[in-house]
Order: sequence, then C-alpha cells, then structure tokens
Amino acid sequence: MRFINNIMIRDEIIKILDVEPKQTGLYDQLKDCLYFQYEDVSMSLSEIEKMLSDKETRGFDSWFKGIIHSLYYKTNEYVLVLEGDIPFNFIEKLFPEEMKYCYHVSLNSSKVEEDCNFYSSLVVMFSFSKKTLWLPKEDNFIIFEENTKKLIEPSSDKRLASYYTITDKWQFPQRNNFIVLHINSIDWDKFESIDKLELWREIFKKFKPDLLGMRIGLIK
Repeated sequence: MRFINNIMIRDEIIKILDVEPKQTGLYDQLKDCLYFQYEDVSMSLSEIEKMLSDKETRGFDSWFKGIIHSLYYKTNEYVLVLEGDIPFNFIEKLFPEEMKYCYHVSLNSSKVEEDCNFYSSLVVMFSFSKKTLWLPKEDNFIIFEENTKKLIEPSSDKRLASYYTITDKWQFPQRNNFIVLHINSIDWDKFESIDKLELWREIFKKFKPDLLGMRIGLIK
C-alpha cells in the first residue's frame, strides 16, 4: 500500500490535481467519446445534454462531482453503472500514470468490509449484489481484522472510494443514486487523444467545492 492513512491519501491526490490545467475542454471531449441510444439515433453524451435539461443529464456530472467532494470528506453516494459492451478496464484507462494507485477493482462483495482498498482508493469498480446496494449511502467505512496492520489509525473514517460498475445488463430496479448509462459505442481515437492528467485537473477545478460553504453547511 502506498499510503498509510486516509488523510495522507487525500492530501497527495489534491496535491496532484490542484494545479491550473494547461488544457480545457477535455471533460467535454470525454463526453463526446461516449455514444448512447437516444430514441432511434446514436448520439454522444454532449449532444444529448444540449437537447435535454440539466436535471435530466446531471447524473454523469454528479458522479464526478462526488469524486472530487470525497477528497474533502463528503462521501459520494452516487454510483456510475455502465451498461453495454464496454471494456472491463474502461474507467481505469481514465487515470494517468501519476494516479494509477487511485484505482481498485473488488469483486468480492461478501467481504467488502474487510477490503482496506475501499479505504484508500479514489475510485473502486465493484460488483454489486442485492445485499450491497445500500453500500454507497454509507458515510463511514470500518477496517477489520488483518487489514488493520496496514494502517496507523484503522478505526472508522469517511469513505474515500467512489463506486462504479460495468455490466451487460443492470439487473436491479432503478435507484436515485445509481446512474445507469447504456453505452452503444466509444470513440477510442478521441478517447486516447485526451491527456488524462489534464482531464482530472480540469474535473477537479470544475467541481472543487466551496470549502467555507461546506464548513458552515451552505454546500450539500
């Protein structure tokens, strides 16, 4: 494990991301890469957003906003569910080399409470079951048993990890905090041309919270 406590993890990620991006428009370019079936036409997420209201298309933004806010101890309750023929490592490909340690895959939903990577990863790919749909709503995360040896303060803290999953077909009824997107195709040439570190710095700047507002309860 690269880091030994929750505070250091957050501080290190913020240090990487809290830099003025050299490029802008990369987040929109990411949306241009993702194609969805809208009625009888395949359209990019950017095109769909221009047609619909903010309320109808806010899910994608809500997940990324939740990731950034989790760095400031506001747990992300949103889950990104990607449906379709999508590579297993799609989200992992969003991370630059400088942030590879921020990503983790967990397929053992029965022992989630024992997995210290949920404590120390920014984004976690998780295989949900009916019994674990409650997990994203939980604020705290407790590390148990042998994993406590890996952390200085292994008790309970705000969960850092934001969850997503990839599936051929989402089998559970829709919940407000599960953002289900059926992707038809991905423009890989456009995707690969995105500077991933600059993308995350742009996302950080776009969604970085008003810290004073969070402290006095104005920002939820």
